[in-house]
Amino acid sequence: MNLYITDQMISVTGDGGGSRDIATSSIESVVIKKEGTTHNIIFMFSSGTYYSLLRSDITHYFLNGAEVTPVPAITVIRTTLQGILPVGVTQIMEVSVTAAANAGLTTLATITTQPCLLKSIVIHSDGATTADLTSAAVKGGASQVKEFISAATAAKANIDAANEQVSWTGAARLPATTTIVMDLQGTGATAVDLTVTIEYIPCVNGGYLA
Repeated sequence: MNLYITDQMISVTGDGGGSRDIATSSIESVVIKKEGTTHNIIFMFSSGTYYSLLRSDITHYFLNGAEVTPVPAITVIRTTLQGILPVGVTQIMEVSVTAAANAGLTTLATITTQPCLLKSIVIHSDGATTADLTSAAVKGGASQVKEFISAATAAKANIDAANEQVSWTGAARLPATTTIVMDLQGTGATAVDLTVTIEYIPCVNGGYLA
């Protein structure tokens, strides 16, 4: 499969169904979801339809007309897509957290290029949470001034089994270069097994989370 990306158009050829041209202005949201050992890139449209492709199916990758070899990692593709989508497009970023339970402040994402409006954050337990963990609060902004999910809400008891989760929903603007962090507090260094999902919209064209 060939994937072509420019500021105005995303094109896919060789996927078995002919070619597909997607105007970036038609995209309502982009979700990148881990599927086993690869990632599914899902483009959602205002019509309620969607188009998806697997990272592992991409054999040739072109950015602004030039082929990039080897095909970049999903983190690079995600950053490229986030940088070209217009203002108002909802975007989803998922971050796997496997740091030590007592690691303290652990960066989840950095607001990049332009400010972004955060809409929701979910902490999802991917398995039985280590007994070493006490809490996993999520904060953001300069000196972590904005608390999204408190230590009490993200206490071990609330995320200590597979698929248990806690969340925040609202609206918060963070400027470029600020970060979103998880404050891992615990009694030992056993690794946690969490996924954090962040929903956001760039406030100015080109803003994204990296």
